Amino acid sequence: MNPLESLSVEDLRKRRSCKWNDLKDAHGGALDGAWVAEMDFGTAPVIEEALQEAMRDGLYGYLPSAIRRGAVRALVERLGRVHGWAVKEENVLLSVDVLTVLRAMIRMQTQPGEAIVVPTPCYMPFLRLPIFEGRSLIEVPSIWDDTAQEWQFDWEGLRAAFAREEAKIAILCNPWNPTGRVLREDELVRFGQLALENGVQIFSDEIHAPLVYTPARMVSIASLSPQLAEITVTALAASKGWNVAGLKCAQAVVGEGSLERWRAYAEEFALENPAPFGVIAAEAAYSRGQSWLDETLEGLRKIAEECREVALENCPGLRLPHLQGTYLQLWDCSQLGLSPEQIREATQEARVGVVCGVSMGSDFPYLVRFNVAAPRPVAVEMARRLSRALALKAESSPQS
Repeated sequence: MNPLESLSVEDLRKRRSCKWNDLKDAHGGALDGAWVAEMDFGTAPVIEEALQEAMRDGLYGYLPSAIRRGAVRALVERLGRVHGWAVKEENVLLSVDVLTVLRAMIRMQTQPGEAIVVPTPCYMPFLRLPIFEGRSLIEVPSIWDDTAQEWQFDWEGLRAAFAREEAKIAILCNPWNPTGRVLREDELVRFGQLALENGVQIFSDEIHAPLVYTPARMVSIASLSPQLAEITVTALAASKGWNVAGLKCAQAVVGEGSLERWRAYAEEFALENPAPFGVIAAEAAYSRGQSWLDETLEGLRKIAEECREVALENCPGLRLPHLQGTYLQLWDCSQLGLSPEQIREATQEARVGVVCGVSMGSDFPYLVRFNVAAPRPVAVEMARRLSRALALKAESSPQS
């Protein structure tokens, strides 16, 4: 059975995943799963085999150093092979997830009241975590380019934000969740130059790096110069590309100058204690999982394009760019004449669970993040229902 085609909604609910069971409507019924960032396609057979071997060996205790070293080595080899980025193994730390790395960076490199710069729309926790840590937030709303049909940074807004005295860290997400963009090298150079000129550190979330569609090309900002490598903490994981987020293992690449401090923090706060199964999965993914990833990417591209075509056919007023990376489509409903509440009502009427509104940025109440990583007939049907619901709502709205 091909999971990209054959699984039904009933099959998906039987798995008991949060994606298909946890998001409810007002009456307690489960909404269809297009919200949380995971795929419905299982994972690579090489990962399943590695985990089965670990279970047979009874590997349920603490993380062995040999397994940790194997995952780090596999990541370093992949970064060199796929991205052309030479990283030393000693500059790689492990963690349970990307947000734990960000939290560590905020605690080590900022003081209460100092600020984190975040281009929006963004991954939702990037707006919450700095506040929870007692820091302030500088949102820089990005701009829709109608000619290029893509989201782009507001460079003047970023320049002003980086220049503020309280700005100490800037969050970069590449590939960019939720816009589906893969940032070009010239954009990364420009972003990095602003950081260097203003003494701002960079947190680069590259968790979606395996999910890039040609002709887009993934470039890590830290790979562009020794100076950028020193001011950047790069967070990576196999969790999105190989669909193993629940196994809880991420990696952080840090610069030479801050390595000793990161090592001390890791030892004090057990930063390098992810679950062994997650580390085993990461090693298998990075070293032997490329063929499964290639096949999955080809299927995802087709699903994303069909969802986009269906959505625009039903609701031509949507702004909906082609995906360059990730499996997350950003539906911009700002031209439909709908209020944020009407958009939320349309998602409920369509019975499709998505991420909506200002959770991705206070200037963006009209956005909907739609996950296409479901079996093709299921994903297309969700896109059809949601786009029809939005169109019907727009037709009946007095604002339209």
